[in-house]
This record gives sequence, structure tokens and C-alpha cells, in this order.
Amino acid sequence: MKRARDTATDGGAHRHQHHHCAEAALRRAVVEDEVVARLVAQRAREEEVRRRSQEYGEAWCARHAADAGCAVREWRSGEDTELTRIEVRVYDREARAMRGVALAEVLDALPPELPRATAFGQLALAPTLHVSLLIGHVLAAARRL
Repeated sequence: MKRARDTATDGGAHRHQHHHCAEAALRRAVVEDEVVARLVAQRAREEEVRRRSQEYGEAWCARHAADAGCAVREWRSGEDTELTRIEVRVYDREARAMRGVALAEVLDALPPELPRATAFGQLALAPTLHVSLLIGHVLAAARRL
């Protein structure tokens, strides 16, 4: 009789351990799902910002690329003209917002060797200032003229 009771008790302990293992596995699965969901959301955000940045860059270049060479020439001579004041929208990481700056400010900040694009499809002009990849390349090309 004692033996049957011991066996029944052992079976209960085994079921109890199995229950804790299942709970731990479920908690791990939930955490993994949350991590995956955050990564998916981050990638979606990067893709959306990259798309919008490219659209803005294309529109800006369609309007202003023809003037880029003259604007760079005026910027090099130190002139403050209508062309050097053309607005360029940049992302300000400190403010976590877009803002408009003068083309001259972008040219001042544009490094001689362009850095790789960020995950958001932009060029870092400074640690906190980013511009559309397309605008950066057009201005870098105009600067070489």
C-alpha cells in the first residue's frame, strides 16, 4: 500500500515539474515573439522612412538639381544668394524631427567622402543631422564640378 502511495506522489511531482517547464517554455516563447515583433516594427519603420526620404530626395532633385552647380559655385565664393538659401529638409536627431536648412548649411556639413547610407536611407552630415541619400549624392557630384 505504501508503495502505491509513493508512486502516486511521485507522479504528481512529475506532473508539477512538467507544468513548470511548460510555463517557462511559454514565457520564453512570448518573449521571443515580442522581440520578433519589435524587430519587424523597426524594419517597417526603417523602410517607411527610407521610402519617404527617397521620395523627398527625388522631388527636391527634380526641382533643384539643374541649379546645383551654380549653387555650389556661389557657395564656394562665399556668396549668400537665392541659390545658397534653397531649403533642404534634413532630419535632426536631437529634435527627432525634420527641419529645413539652407543649402549652404548642407554643403558646409557634407563630408569630402560620403559616408554609407544609414538604415533609413540617409547620409549623416553630422551625428545629429541627416539628409536624403539622393540629395547628398547630387550635391557631392555638383561639388566636384
